Formats: sequence, C-alpha cells, structure tokens
Amino acid sequence: MDSAVDAMLSVILSPATMTIVVVLGVSTLFISRALRKGEMQLRLLTSRSHGNSPEKKWVFGAYRVGEEVSNLVSGKPHRGEVLASRAAVDRQAMEASLLKAISTVGHDENVRVRARRAFEQYGFVAQHCACLLSASNAFDRTTSARILGVAKSNSALPFLFQGLYDQEATVRNQVILSLGKLGLPSAIGPILEAACLQQGMSNALMRQSLSFCSFADDSQNHVSTTTGSPLREDD
Repeated sequence: MDSAVDAMLSVILSPATMTIVVVLGVSTLFISRALRKGEMQLRLLTSRSHGNSPEKKWVFGAYRVGEEVSNLVSGKPHRGEVLASRAAVDRQAMEASLLKAISTVGHDENVRVRARRAFEQYGFVAQHCACLLSASNAFDRTTSARILGVAKSNSALPFLFQGLYDQEATVRNQVILSLGKLGLPSAIGPILEAACLQQGMSNALMRQSLSFCSFADDSQNHVSTTTGSPLREDD
C-alpha cells in the first residue's frame, strides 16, 4: 500500500502535472494540501489493515516455561497457558525440561511419572512417533527413537516396531535400544523377527534389549504372585 501511495504521488507531483495545474490556474498550495491529506488517509487505512492481521504467538521464554514444568512435575500449581504455548521456542524449552525431569538421577519416581505423562499429553510422544517414521534425515529419526526410549511411553511401541525396518542401520539399532528401555515382553517377538529379516543389527544391542525385556517379564510375574497384580506406572 505504501509503495502505491508513493507511486501515485510521484505521478501527480511530476513537472508535467504541475505545469497543467499552473496553466489551469489552480493553486499549487491547495493541490499540495489536498494530496497530503489524501496521503495521510491512505496511510491510516494501511495501518488499520495491518492491525487486523493475526497477532503473533506470545512467547513466554525458556526460563518461564522451565519454572512451570518444574511446578508441574513436582505436583505444584502451574500456569496452563504457559505450558500450552504453541510458540516453537516454548515447545522446545518444555520438551527439554520434561526430558531432564525424566532422566535426571535422584528424582523421585512420582516426578518421573508426572513428567512422562505430561510428555505424552502435550503431544511430544506423537511428534516423535511421526518423526521416526516420516523424517527424511536419518539423524532426526535416530534422535526421535532415542527420545521415545527415554519417555518410555507404551503408545510408542507400534511405531518403534516399524522403526525396526528402517533403511538405516543406525536408526534400527537405536530402536532396539529404546525397546530395551521400555522393557516390555511384547517387544521380544518383533525384535527377533526383525533380526531375521534385517541385516546390520548389533547382536550385542539385541542381547541387551532382549535381556531387559525378559527381566521385566520375570519381575512382573514376581510382583503378580506376591501382590496379586503388577504395579503400574500410573499408580
């Protein structure tokens, strides 16, 4: 709009146009004032049209987001509008804070449970499940597979099973590690099947993950025989 106004003024105030104005006997001062008034009105309309455009997403910042995540995982009151921010920098800060709460040694188990639950509820598990299967960069797929292992979300299991057949060996090996971190006995069969169909999988990683899954099966059986039902993370 500003460029259009400037172009109009340059044409109207050109020497040829002003010559015509003088010949017709019209006051140059009057013409100039009228043009300036019209220019101001046009610029006012332009500013109003810009003001009607969608506002930018509010950014709370990493420090504020980190504080609210700390309150959330500690079971304290927290500001939902901060954690629900869709700004990219806020989402990155929230993801990093939740992963830190999950993986930090010495944290109370209740803190980890709340952090894992929030990591899934706020869409980070779904985000990395999609990235694992659709990202064009092998590094991004490997990173998502690793994060899903840290999050230990059961809902990521079908996507990790698909990741066992990734075209890159580094991604497949990271998926095996993540399945071992989940420690679910239901992962034993898919790991063995993928090992028979795919090449380049690390035997050491497979043994380690299968051991974790088998140990989890034994521990669950032990808990069920002593207490009547296995403990769940949500309890």
